[in-house]
Amino acid sequence: MIALRWMARLAAAEPAGASAEACELCGAALADEHRHVVEQGRPGVLCACRACGILFERGDAAARYRTVPERVRRAGELALTADRWAELGIPVALAICYRDTARGGIVCYPGPAGVIEAELAPEAWEALAAATPLARDLADDVEALLVRGARGERALACYLVPISAGYELVARLRAVWEGFSGGERAEAELARFFADLDRRGQPGRGCP
Repeated sequence: MIALRWMARLAAAEPAGASAEACELCGAALADEHRHVVEQGRPGVLCACRACGILFERGDAAARYRTVPERVRRAGELALTADRWAELGIPVALAICYRDTARGGIVCYPGPAGVIEAELAPEAWEALAAATPLARDLADDVEALLVRGARGERALACYLVPISAGYELVARLRAVWEGFSGGERAEAELARFFADLDRRGQPGRGCP
């Protein structure tokens, strides 16, 4: 059974790179492009100055604060069909999946109100992890597997991204969402977002 809950902070998250006044950890001035830090047990990310980003870069899974990595990696097609994806309890072809240290596998669905979060059953997470080599390198809490199925396509693509990139996607789609399915503006924003990921991404280990 998947338990659903709203994540208000994630729904209201600003796009990564948006101007912020001060570091949320020490109060120092922030550049437009800055690092992000995860606080253990708290949803969302904190905007961090360069010094704080470096300070928490080597934090382990038990640390209170951990800097979000900046790497983007892409794989070929996910070794799951769209039908099998739906059977795992993931009913949409755009999902942000990550491992929470305390709760295990989590999946987030972007939408007009922000995001809905769900806990994945262990067997669903295992099936996802077995379907892409990117899962072997995924860092808990700070990185996510971003899965996308293009409209009209049965194949699913997979990216390893900073968790902050998932929050950025949620905010960008929320800003332009229209109607039930998002509309043309949301489709265009989605295309721009993934085009940028493709430019930034490196092939994942064992991926073409």
